[in-house]
Amino acid sequence: MSVVRAVEKTRFYWRVTLDDGEEMRLGRQAMKDLPLHEGDQVEIGEYMSRLSARQYPRAMEAALSALDVGDKTEKKMREYLLRRYYPSACVDAVVEKLKEQGLIDDEKYALRYAETHPGEGKYALKRKLRARGVGEETSRQAADTLTDEGQEAAARKEAEKLSRRYAGEEPRDRKRKIGQALARRGFGWDVIERVTGADEEEDWEE
Repeated sequence: MSVVRAVEKTRFYWRVTLDDGEEMRLGRQAMKDLPLHEGDQVEIGEYMSRLSARQYPRAMEAALSALDVGDKTEKKMREYLLRRYYPSACVDAVVEKLKEQGLIDDEKYALRYAETHPGEGKYALKRKLRARGVGEETSRQAADTLTDEGQEAAARKEAEKLSRRYAGEEPRDRKRKIGQALARRGFGWDVIERVTGADEEEDWEE
């Protein structure tokens, strides 16, 4: 059993400090559902279990509203709900339910992302998916759906833009800088070589 030593209202949440020094951050609605006051004795596990049950409907509603705006990976949905101070157990329950219903599916998300970003370099696409919490293998499979022809066309389009930026450079320096810029944009060196290895007299601005 813990004792509540301090309850402080901040701009976005309530900070509850216990006698052992542990702090909890509770959303405003949480304090309305199950209020805590200085001096209260509380069994934290039981309290959080009760709070999670109370908050589940609101957390689910918030999650569905977020999905109305756009697809989310499991990681991003968890972050979204935790930023709104829903209890972690409540967030776990909501995410698992959404996965059961097929409303969160990292594999489908990755494939849709690749489909709607055909001009993305493969390595850049993988990095972005990994940053969104998609697994390494799933990210690789999604990136592999980008065709070589599509990658070359996208890289050539970028090279045309870059060629104007480096128009005043010597041909060899221009080629090197364009290649480096394409690599930073996530294109593979095989694609870069095909694009920049063309005849130096080729006019990319045509």
